[in-house]
Amino acid sequence: MSLDGRIATATGESQWISSPAGRRWALALREENDATLVGSGTVVADDPRLDRRLGLAAGPNVRVVLDRRLRTPPTARLFTVAGPVVIYTEAADGPATAALLERGADVVRLPRVEPQAVLADLFHRGVKSVLVEGGGEVLASFVASGLYDQVGVDCAPLLIGGQAARGPLGGAGFPTLASAARLEPLRAARQGGDLVLTAARQGRLAEILARVLP
Repeated sequence: MSLDGRIATATGESQWISSPAGRRWALALREENDATLVGSGTVVADDPRLDRRLGLAAGPNVRVVLDRRLRTPPTARLFTVAGPVVIYTEAADGPATAALLERGADVVRLPRVEPQAVLADLFHRGVKSVLVEGGGEVLASFVASGLYDQVGVDCAPLLIGGQAARGPLGGAGFPTLASAARLEPLRAARQGGDLVLTAARQGRLAEILARVLP
């Protein structure tokens, strides 16, 4: 994000806010985690591949899309590289499902596409760690659910501004500062011209596993 907390301009431009070194840091996180997760809005707007490309891990990662209305196009670049694609949806069977299945996606229907159900299903698929890349509504859903244990932010030395420019967290947010999610300890490092901030939720891993596993 930019120094003033924007992940895109008011017109939707977002490539590239972070520096090449910052983007490599983010790509390295895909190598460290079993799965990379985004929402359908990110797929439609940015058309990412979400793949591993640094050669630091053996085999492809699992690419995950939260797509309640099944908006992921069969022409998405997700399907141009090898590796499993899992799409979680609330939509009924139809032509959109058939088209995605033909492209090799695993389309999973849930009563509600929300973090706990998605993580539980991924765990049973052998996924032990998930990198949640975004966008803002997906990130907000994980923060609101408490089903996360670490946050990493690449902060670029840019000022974008604009009331309509998006920030990294959507959703309703926390109503009071007392209820806001606090992270510790906060660590800072440089990646090229960017500042990378990371913080963990101490002692929460056991709680997360207890909530996700039956």
